Amino acid sequence: MTNTTNTALTVDNLDPDTKQDYTTHTVHFNKARAYTYNYTVIDKVLIDNYATDTAQSTADLMREPVNRLRYRVARLQKTGVLEYKYDVSETAKELRRLRTELKTVKAQLKAVA
Repeated sequence: MTNTTNTALTVDNLDPDTKQDYTTHTVHFNKARAYTYNYTVIDKVLIDNYATDTAQSTADLMREPVNRLRYRVARLQKTGVLEYKYDVSETAKELRRLRTELKTVKAQLKAVA
């Protein structure tokens, strides 16, 4: 079997979103150049579903590696497109505040008893 480029693709049998022919997988495509992966589809799905779905369920739905989705989530969160699901810093601050309050209440109970 030889590796050849698929020159038989026409506009009629292409998937409109990906511009790829998925009807038959009989021809090998050339290796993609570095930094040429198009994240547009993943980004759109993540923007729509990130708040309600997990990364694993989205990866299964899109048939993408979960690490690729997690990478895009991190990039989108860093640029401010996606909000963080769990604001750990606020939760940690609240936990520290409640612990100090608990210590003072315990000290007051010891003083009364």
